[in-house]
Amino acid sequence: MRTPYRPSWEEEPLSPAASAPWDAAASIQYTSGTTARPKAVVWSQANCLWAGQVGAAHQRLGPDDVNLVHLPLFHTNALSYSFLSSLWSGGAVVLQPRFSASRFWSTAVEHGVTWTSVVSFCLRALADRPVPERHTFRGWANSAVVDAGPVTGGVPVMGWFGMTETVSHPVVSDPLLGGPAGSMGRAAPEYGVRLVADDGAVLGPGATGELQVLGRRGVSLFTEYLHAPEQTAAAFTADGWFRTGDRVRLDEDGHWWFVERDKDVLKVGGENVGAPEIERVLLRASGVREAVVVGRPDPMLGEVPVAFVLPTSGGGVDLATLEAACERELTPYKRPREIRVVDELPRSTLDKVAKAVLRERLRQEVEVDA
Repeated sequence: MRTPYRPSWEEEPLSPAASAPWDAAASIQYTSGTTARPKAVVWSQANCLWAGQVGAAHQRLGPDDVNLVHLPLFHTNALSYSFLSSLWSGGAVVLQPRFSASRFWSTAVEHGVTWTSVVSFCLRALADRPVPERHTFRGWANSAVVDAGPVTGGVPVMGWFGMTETVSHPVVSDPLLGGPAGSMGRAAPEYGVRLVADDGAVLGPGATGELQVLGRRGVSLFTEYLHAPEQTAAAFTADGWFRTGDRVRLDEDGHWWFVERDKDVLKVGGENVGAPEIERVLLRASGVREAVVVGRPDPMLGEVPVAFVLPTSGGGVDLATLEAACERELTPYKRPREIRVVDELPRSTLDKVAKAVLRERLRQEVEVDA
């Protein structure tokens, strides 16, 4: 019989016949791997209970709710925020094999769905779909607050921030009170949340820095990265705060706003360049569906920005127009050294662009040319 998995710091073995204690492993999930190699994240039994209780509270789920789950259960969004939260609340789950824009509304109406969690891809896919005159949704949830509108059938969309490592939401808006469109929400009472500068100084409202989260490992935070003690140790500060690697902004009213992943900050000749800033310029150009910017190794500057642009369906992209927009709106060191129009982009979970793949592709090209 296999010995039950135990966290690396636990020395006392378990009897195979013993019931699972709170800190025994219950789940191993892999991070999405959009900007770096995926990591195996260990959740304990207590983590799963925490996910259900806190998620249900944040979404105000009850036994009368019916949750439409169409995102993959190997991802924290569906497993923690939707599935475990619904189990804790005593409500019902409508489980679909995958997201389908064509079946979304018919399924929701047929089963009397009241709640669902979406990602930006879902909102884009549903934008042109007819909404039934009558449905039973009372709310949706997303990575950022979205004002009630036609695409949601007139229901509000609450915002939240969470990661595989944080189990639930350290930052969340209230489904009844809402918040500014585009914001993630406010600090959740179940976690400690702080904003930190590159030098480690704690920042206040109006500043941008790294979001760090305080909790208890194996309860409100993940147990560890599987067989990776060095990675686990590096994920925490000396005083026990988890480093999210996400750069965020805190406004004067206590709302948190996502800015960029830490790996989305390019170092160009010693200057910090945020890839999302360049991407926003490209996305405003006609015919651009998606724009992704990553760093290419450069012998003089360390790295330089390269853009990958995906055209809209049936549309065309004028490179001269894109280059002119970058010259007009970006300082010279922020401008892409190359803009590539592509037919597709590499994807990870939840339709996210796998920037790590693009970054590795550029690195290999540089090595071949060297």
